[in-house]
Amino acid sequence: ARLTAPEVKEREIETMAWCRNGLRGAGGKLHPTLYSLSLLILVSTTTQSDPLAIPSIPIIRVLLTPSSVPQGATPTFFCEVAGIPVPVISTWLKDGMPLSSYSDWRIRLASGKTILQIRQVSSQDAGVYRCLAEAGGLNLSSSARLRIIVPPVIHNTTNATAVVGGNATLTCQTRNHLFLRWWFNGSLVDYLPRFGTTGHGEQLTVKDVHKADHGWYVCQALNERFSVEERVHLFVLIPPQVISGPQKTFVPVSWTVTFPCVGSGQPNPSSVWLHDGEVIELENRPNIVIYSDHITIANVTLEDSGTYHCDLVSDAGAATSKGAALQVISENFYYCSGCNDM
Repeated sequence: ARLTAPEVKEREIETMAWCRNGLRGAGGKLHPTLYSLSLLILVSTTTQSDPLAIPSIPIIRVLLTPSSVPQGATPTFFCEVAGIPVPVISTWLKDGMPLSSYSDWRIRLASGKTILQIRQVSSQDAGVYRCLAEAGGLNLSSSARLRIIVPPVIHNTTNATAVVGGNATLTCQTRNHLFLRWWFNGSLVDYLPRFGTTGHGEQLTVKDVHKADHGWYVCQALNERFSVEERVHLFVLIPPQVISGPQKTFVPVSWTVTFPCVGSGQPNPSSVWLHDGEVIELENRPNIVIYSDHITIANVTLEDSGTYHCDLVSDAGAATSKGAALQVISENFYYCSGCNDM
């Protein structure tokens, strides 16, 4: 096919060249198998009152910087257009639906709709925004995606209970976060040897639990702009241990006897007293009073003689003291104050 340059006055032309795909042909010659359908006319730069206006391909581009903004911010979109004739912006779309400042007070269009602002954005404003324009019967569009950064939400936590030497798992379920951190007594613990996380950090496992691990842990959820925290409790159980128990005792009839039963543990253990292997029922022994750390037997009789011991009981386990004999001496016997040491 033969291409012919448009007829223009000679004085208006400074240079004429044939181009293919934007590349100028050498020496102004056109090879029929290499170049086609593109004529470039360069207008003279000499001063003239009416320079030759050459149509150009219209361009449209939407700019959004940054593309991620925090909740409550006011992002600004710029719709850049260029070309001859200059494209005219017709409207903006959000996820395919038209935007209007009349239906939403937060939307602002300015500078011939080249600027789109959305005030006080929320998570519902995230999506793809598209600018539509028209130039010489040609429809143009360009788009940008808006991401809204919202605060993380911690929606479920689970405390844990473990016996010393066992394992425990604390739970902190979240959303809208990038990563989680676990703190204890002001220090990060999720990287320490006995601690480990699973489930994207939502579970903290404590191995070989120590007494010092007892207390409140802080689960911290973070993203690019926000940080939220929640406390999770680890209750460490320590099995009961008898520190001081009853001792062998001789007393005369009608005297009062006190046997100690002092222990430790977490939680504090309760005491159960036994007489000759049977749990003492207070309703049947009105002369006995049981306290948290001792038992008192008033006005002892011969029937109160026997072996006494205490059990310390809690959710962490139980411990039993050594048995201690109580010998009640008849009034016919002479009481020796040092007999208990014999």
